[in-house]
Amino acid sequence: MYSRSRSPRGQLPDSYLAAIWRLYGGYMAAIWRLFGGYLAAVWQLCGGSLAAVWRLCVGYRTARNRTGRNRTGRNRTVRNRTVRNRTAENRTAQNRTVWNRTAQNRTAPNRTVRNRTAQNRTAQNRTVRNRTAQNRTAQNRTVRNRTVRNRTARNRTVRNRTARNRTVRNRTARNRTVRNRTARNRTVRNRTAQNRTARNRTVRNRTAQNRTAQNRTVRNRTAQNRTAQNRTVRNRTVRNRTARNRTARNRTARNRTARNRTGSVSVQLL
Repeated sequence: MYSRSRSPRGQLPDSYLAAIWRLYGGYMAAIWRLFGGYLAAVWQLCGGSLAAVWRLCVGYRTARNRTGRNRTGRNRTVRNRTVRNRTAENRTAQNRTVWNRTAQNRTAPNRTVRNRTAQNRTAQNRTVRNRTAQNRTAQNRTVRNRTVRNRTARNRTVRNRTARNRTVRNRTARNRTVRNRTARNRTVRNRTAQNRTARNRTVRNRTAQNRTAQNRTVRNRTAQNRTAQNRTVRNRTVRNRTARNRTARNRTARNRTARNRTGSVSVQLL
């Protein structure tokens, strides 16, 4: 299996190279077959989906054509019905016009006969009315005379009543004027009372405002006095602090001079 010939250092024998080449070729063949199988499956899937879509579109178009044909058939039936209805309406209209013409022809002779009878009746009625009018005028004259007499009597009584009513109205007018005067006096009194109360309220409000203003001025003054006192106290404390600091500084200066003196004395002694 293996050749016993020693290969140079760093190289494989020929049997190992052949085995590796066969293994690589087997892997490539398997990959190519797998890739071909995947391509065939994808192609079949795309073809099936395209066929399904084509069938769906064709079915949708056929369905639309069928609905369009049904609509045109319905429209034709509707048009036929409207034509029939129009012809029926025209026939009825023609029949109506014929009936109206015959009715008008019949009414014309009847109108002439009626007019003649009406004229005769009006002539008779006029003669009767004239006779009754003459009788009524005679009766009316007698009635008017009686009514004139009655009116004069009524007018006299009415005049007496109006005179009485005028006196009563004058009395009521006087009473009303007296009541109006008393009402006016009451309203004037009420107005004066309201004005007085309003004036008192304004005076009270003014006094209250003045009191508040005075209190505000007093408060402001006390606040100003307090601030002035606080300032003086602060100034005093500041002055005391500065005085203390000065005394402390003076003491330190004295101590320094004392130390200097003692140092000079010690130096002289040495």
